[in-house]
Amino acid sequence: DQMRRLLALLILPSFAFGFGSDQVGTSGAQFLKIGPGARPAAMGEAFTGVADDIHVIYWNPAGLGTLKVPEFTAMHMEYFQSIQYEFGAFAYPTAYGTWGFAINNLHTDNIDRRTEDTDASIGTFGSNDSAYYMSYGKQITSRLSLGANAKWIHQTLDSIDSNAYAGDGGILYDTPWHDRSEEHTSE
Repeated sequence: DQMRRLLALLILPSFAFGFGSDQVGTSGAQFLKIGPGARPAAMGEAFTGVADDIHVIYWNPAGLGTLKVPEFTAMHMEYFQSIQYEFGAFAYPTAYGTWGFAINNLHTDNIDRRTEDTDASIGTFGSNDSAYYMSYGKQITSRLSLGANAKWIHQTLDSIDSNAYAGDGGILYDTPWHDRSEEHTSE
């Protein structure tokens, strides 16, 4: 009964913030929807429940609490028209939980500048979107981990800059159902 209350306390407030505005297409920082990591991508981005490597900083920071050794990752991805995406992360487990730091960046320098509807370009300009994460995760019990991210988001388009701060949290609960580790050890 206490677990149901805890779940209700954690889930119900998310419904209040989950309903978006009717002004579709007016939100910023869309680059944050690009998920890093080959393994999470191969899993169809269903990584939040697995959350067992360095990519947890992006997918579910509670998974940091399950890391036992320091981990580092870096990736580079080339999109069309010279658009590039980078992600790097480092996590360090301590006796008090695991601390992590990550950066993701989407950028290009080859956007044609035009002053009117014409094929003639008068130069180029760039776009640079970055997010810097400070993360923490801790294993509370053998089955429950909690984690959080604090983010600084910086976007530049030509000569215009914007900044934002964001935070998110995660819960990772390893259920006793479908515990496959026992099946593999008995074979």
